[in-house]
Amino acid sequence: MPSTRVEALAYPALAMATVAVSFSAIFNRLAPDGPATIVWVRMAITAVLLAPLALRDARAGALPRSASDWSVVALSGVLLAAHFLTWTASLRHTSVASSVLLVSLHPVLVAVLGRRLLGEGVSLRLIAGLGLALVGTAITAAGDLRVSTEALGGDLLAIAGSITFAGYLLVGRRVRSRYGAAGYSVPVYTVVAVIALLAAPLSGAAVVPRPRTALACLGLGFALTEPAQVPVAEEAAAQ
Repeated sequence: MPSTRVEALAYPALAMATVAVSFSAIFNRLAPDGPATIVWVRMAITAVLLAPLALRDARAGALPRSASDWSVVALSGVLLAAHFLTWTASLRHTSVASSVLLVSLHPVLVAVLGRRLLGEGVSLRLIAGLGLALVGTAITAAGDLRVSTEALGGDLLAIAGSITFAGYLLVGRRVRSRYGAAGYSVPVYTVVAVIALLAAPLSGAAVVPRPRTALACLGLGFALTEPAQVPVAEEAAAQ
């Protein structure tokens, strides 16, 4: 994708992602089933909705082909599944505001690990922003500790979701740059859906969602596929 086109799409994509993750938490809270049920239904719907775009990428040869690339797809799926399972679980134990704030810390981890593992530079402005984010995180966690240990447990789950999402972004960064966003995302989302489906009975969650859960996941699938917007914004940031 040309640099100018990517840059033009980056800020709208970031704005959409911010709105999406906020509404995503609300939709998750509305669903009465367990985290694994919500995750597998949500990601299955999202994969189906993005399938036509993945077919377009397949025709253009923009799908992972080598065994090493497919191993990255599998690892990305495992990390993304862990992200959704832990973050969705956090919403059962802490407030939506705290959960969204803490799970959104992944840019801090991506910046730190990207510098150490990939040799990427970090600007002073980014360092200042990361410091502010960490201060806000500490204040939030301290406040929730005063509320209850359950809220703190939810905060820790949200932080785990942030760590695994950062891992997902870093692992797939090199592969995503070579393939179409949907051509990469649909296989990853399929892995996530399968893992969550297998985890549902093991965690005591229902395999078949209740109608209210299905409706919430349908809303998530149609309007809130925020991970699909990440490759565009991230590619622009790398320019």
